[in-house]
Amino acid sequence: MHINKLPAKAGYAWFKQGLWLFGQNPFIFLIGSLCSLVLILPLLIVGERLLSPLIRVGFMAVCRKKLNQKSTLPTTQITLLSTYNKKTVARLLLLGLYEIIAFLISAVLAFLIVLIWTTPDNFIKDMVAENYASFYVLCVLVIRLIIYRIFCILTRFAPALIAWHRIPVHKALGLSVIACWRNFSAIMLNSLLWLLCLSITYTLAFGILFMLNANPPVYAVLALTIPINSIPILLCMNYASYVDCFSHDIESLRRDLAAEKA
Repeated sequence: MHINKLPAKAGYAWFKQGLWLFGQNPFIFLIGSLCSLVLILPLLIVGERLLSPLIRVGFMAVCRKKLNQKSTLPTTQITLLSTYNKKTVARLLLLGLYEIIAFLISAVLAFLIVLIWTTPDNFIKDMVAENYASFYVLCVLVIRLIIYRIFCILTRFAPALIAWHRIPVHKALGLSVIACWRNFSAIMLNSLLWLLCLSITYTLAFGILFMLNANPPVYAVLALTIPINSIPILLCMNYASYVDCFSHDIESLRRDLAAEKA
């Protein structure tokens, strides 16, 4: 399979294309995001990681339908999984299992790294006392997040490769890592732009609530509302990057996208 090498500025193009794709189907994406949230909340962290590849493919399929000028009505999404055979669904669930393993490994590595600075007793005392503001607890959370996000970035193309190209999990992971390595600067720029916008949104939203002396439940509702909107946008950007990195005819697809915008 051919993997394109793109300049860093492509990351900015994916950012704009992702926003445009989300703007074409905001209702569909928001409904899908709410349904995904209702589905994964009872399953906690493990269930969320297990179903993550299926959810990501579902959102990216909406983007694909839009660019192919097909219907993206909610009724057409009900039969989404029926378009994939049992083997493909099993591979996507296996990829989700790998995500769970990566999540656990990232937590263990973060804990081991923090143990360089402190003793297990001190760390356990902070956890038992629910002292989440502790320097060591914060270090574990940040290091775990960094390690796990690196895994997520390197596997961003794997679900699409498994679902749409019928590629085995290990080969899809390998191709995804190669594509990310060849386009590292563009992917980093795209990720930083998304994180910057997300950080600004959180800062402004929580700042306004703080000035209005809002009640704690309002903060909790806002903390759930922002991801419901931001995660579909991120997946739209991932689809734009997938098209650019794995298409033989990039310019043709870019012309089609430009024509759709016009």
